[in-house]
Amino acid sequence: EAGVQQAFFGGKYSVSATYYNNLFRNQIDFAIIDFTTFVGQYQNINKSIAHGAELEFKGRVSSRVSFNAAYVYTSTQILEQPSAFDDLHQPGEPLLRRPKHSGSLLVSYLGHKWGGNLGGSFIGRRLDSDFLCFGINHAAGYALVNAGGWYVVHPRVTAYVNVENVLNQHYNEVVGYPALSVNVRAGLRFRIGGD
Repeated sequence: EAGVQQAFFGGKYSVSATYYNNLFRNQIDFAIIDFTTFVGQYQNINKSIAHGAELEFKGRVSSRVSFNAAYVYTSTQILEQPSAFDDLHQPGEPLLRRPKHSGSLLVSYLGHKWGGNLGGSFIGRRLDSDFLCFGINHAAGYALVNAGGWYVVHPRVTAYVNVENVLNQHYNEVVGYPALSVNVRAGLRFRIGGD
């Protein structure tokens, strides 16, 4: 792994770039070995590789507003798997559930009495399987938007609310397991002790 980072405009903004190259041995994965009874077993992927690059851009627009944007490119491949029961585990195939393209964006506001943020995660199409012979061999890409805010009710009490999946997107992080629709969490944080 190697990377560079450069700040500019007096440190208000920075750009970083990282290249990574990982060689994995004996990864544990699950494969169905009998499609009549759907009996499966865990097996080792003897050797695989993952390499790619990460780009990140951070900035402080003002004393209260900041942002962070990132992009990740990942390429994976199974190198050795002599006992593969499933075509998806054959040498030359990419690893399951690793998107080639992904990214994120976060904008934050930090005030004296209140603050908030708006963020997005962007995940590209990736190899996946239902392992049930329905022909599903990938998971679709998706965009997930989350928002949150907080307010200082008392020096020792802060109220907060977080809204996840603001756009109510229907997506699967893993094929066959739908993610939650729009959901809200709210509560109070109490600080005990200290000055």
